[in-house]
Amino acid sequence: MQGRQDRGQSLVLETGRGRARHLLDGLIAYRAELGELGRELEALLRAAGVTPSSRATEFLQDNSLGHADRTP
Repeated sequence: MQGRQDRGQSLVLETGRGRARHLLDGLIAYRAELGELGRELEALLRAAGVTPSSRATEFLQDNSLGHADRTP
C-alpha cells in the first residue's frame, strides 16, 4: 500500500513540475508583454528550480539574435 501511495505522490509532483515548466515557457514567450510582473514570476520559478523546456531555450536564443518567432 505504501508503494502505491509513493507512486501517487510522485505523479502529483511530476504533474506539478510539468505545469510549472509550461508556465515558465509561457512567461518566456510573452516576456515583453508581461513586463515586470512576468519577469518577477519567471525569477521565482527559476529560483524554485524550474527549468524551461528546450523549445523555450531555443526561443530565447533566437530572440537574442533578433528572430521574431513566438512559439516556445
